[in-house]
Amino acid sequence: MRAVSISRAPVVAVLGASGFIGCNLVFALAKRGYRVKAFDKYPSPIATVLSTLPLVEVQEGDFFNQGDLRATLEGVNVLFHLVSTTLPKISNDDPLFDADSNICGTLRLLDIAVEQKVDKIIFSSSGGTVYGVPQGVPISENHPTEPICSYGVSKLAIEKFLALYHRLHGIKTCSLRLANPYGPLQGTTAEQGVIAVFMGNVLNNKPIHVCGDGSIIRDFIYIDDIVKAFINVSESDFDCEIYNVGSGIGHTLNDIINMLNNVINCNISVRYGSSRIFDVPSSILDITKIRNTIGWSPEITLEKGLDETWNYISNGVFHGC
Repeated sequence: MRAVSISRAPVVAVLGASGFIGCNLVFALAKRGYRVKAFDKYPSPIATVLSTLPLVEVQEGDFFNQGDLRATLEGVNVLFHLVSTTLPKISNDDPLFDADSNICGTLRLLDIAVEQKVDKIIFSSSGGTVYGVPQGVPISENHPTEPICSYGVSKLAIEKFLALYHRLHGIKTCSLRLANPYGPLQGTTAEQGVIAVFMGNVLNNKPIHVCGDGSIIRDFIYIDDIVKAFINVSESDFDCEIYNVGSGIGHTLNDIINMLNNVINCNISVRYGSSRIFDVPSSILDITKIRNTIGWSPEITLEKGLDETWNYISNGVFHGC
């Protein structure tokens, strides 16, 4: 990606800037010369780091406070919406909260974006949950969407409302259905992100816990490739679009454990437990559309990505957003 002229760079807002994807995106946008409003609710170590970057304005605010959102979106050309209040594993426990916070929260955000004349909205959707149990893999964007957890239902509903607001107000919208992200700055004690959690357990001499027998297949995508997808899409021409963003290659959790054994050069202790009702057996994304439309494709192999992630986690001082 070429650097953007500061005098011509759009003003962008990243909502969820202290999260794993958000903080990596802010770093990359600032490096390219964008003026960035980095919005998140709580002060955090990573927010302190972001505040030292030239052209980055860290804004603490509440996603449910319209005044906070209005102040953040003032003068913004491109909005990256990365906020989510739930996770797949807990979303079915309280679908009402999931819908009220994520869907209704996003609708309030969209109204403010229209009011503030935001040009483009790019939304972080979920390729792992919106499709549900796949009829076959790899999964294209035309695959039926039958999510089996509330998290996926909310993501899909937000995609539909983005399309509606494009039709009603002309605002340009794009939903990126992400595979399983991993890489530096991912939390090692988080509720999702198996690679970082596995590595965190190894680092602390704890066994890895696997739900099920380790045979479920996932599509893992390195964070640098995800960030490039967000930026490349933001700089492309679109009206109302949906793209899968993944590696296009599937690996079982047992594959990941075997690869980690090679990367870390040790015999990892593994404990297997009960499978989870919201886990689909296989999820591999077809990335033909985004490759052919905007020329994006992943560059980091899983082997290299695991090595880079382990080097960061085992040597870094800060272990997660």
